[in-house]
Amino acid sequence: MPYQSKLDAVLRLRDFNEEVAHQNFTKLKGLLAEQEDAYDLLKGRLEVAAESLKTRQCNGLDVAALETHYSYFRKACTEARERQHAIRVLSRCCEAQQAVLVEAVKERQVVEAIETRRKSEYLREVRKKEQQVLDEVGGRQKRMTP
Repeated sequence: MPYQSKLDAVLRLRDFNEEVAHQNFTKLKGLLAEQEDAYDLLKGRLEVAAESLKTRQCNGLDVAALETHYSYFRKACTEARERQHAIRVLSRCCEAQQAVLVEAVKERQVVEAIETRRKSEYLREVRKKEQQVLDEVGGRQKRMTP
C-alpha cells in the first residue's frame, strides 16, 4: 500500500498561508518603494525651488512672488512630512508582515519535517514487514526441503 499522508491538508494550508503572507509582504514593499520614490522626487523639487528662489532673491522679487514661493514651500513641506509619516508607517507594516512571513515559512518547514519523518518511519516499517515476510517464506522453504 502506498504512503498516504495525513498531513496533506495541513501542509496545503501552511503553503497557502505562506503564499498569502508573501503576497502581502511584496505588496507592502512596493507601496513603501512608491512612497520613498515620491518623497525623493518631492525633496528634489524642493531643492530646485529653493535654488530658484535664492537666485531670484538676488535679482529682486516683489512681495507677491515671494509669497507665492513661500506658499509653495509650506505646502511642499507639509506634503514631505506626510510622506515621511507614510514611509514610517509602511516600514513598520513591512516589518510586521515580514515577521508573519517568517513565521509562516517556519510553520511550513515544521510540517514538512514531521511529514518527512513520518514517511521515513512508514517506509522503515514497510521494509521491516517485507523482510519478515521474506524471512518467513525462506524459513518455510528450508523446512520443506529435505
